[in-house]
Amino acid sequence: SSRIMVADGGTNSIPYFSNSNGVVYTVTDYFSDELITNGGFDTDTGWVNVGQASISEGSLNFNGASNSKSDSFSPITGKSYLVSFEVISYVSGDISVFTGDSGVNLSGNINSKGYYSYNYTQTATVSNNLNFNGNFIGSIDNISVVEVNPDAEVIPVTTTSTTMVK
Repeated sequence: SSRIMVADGGTNSIPYFSNSNGVVYTVTDYFSDELITNGGFDTDTGWVNVGQASISEGSLNFNGASNSKSDSFSPITGKSYLVSFEVISYVSGDISVFTGDSGVNLSGNINSKGYYSYNYTQTATVSNNLNFNGNFIGSIDNISVVEVNPDAEVIPVTTTSTTMVK
């Protein structure tokens, strides 16, 4: 299935999913509230930057060997999460996303612009939060982490009054 957002006719977007047959479903309480502080990098807060990592001009920027850790997300063993972000600028090198200093490598080596998302279940206690690490020159923005609710109610959409947006 793929995640899409549907405008509800007001100012909200609601998470919806479509399956391979094109059937669209809404999911009640599927995602938690946002667990990352300042994932849009509007300010220079919420992140611990080491080496050549910095926050400026609305993005998290890397200029070589460095890492950046969110200080707002503490994953809980046994919970499932959706991590997403966008590499908005790429010059060279690779960057990887971990669930902590000694946690799971979610992404492998990323070395191109694009939108990335990863579903995972936290299997062990980690010493830090969300960690971007690598010898990367480029910029990242729109970092999001939400908990996925395994007990969410999936409801087929029957109305044609909603507007699909990507």
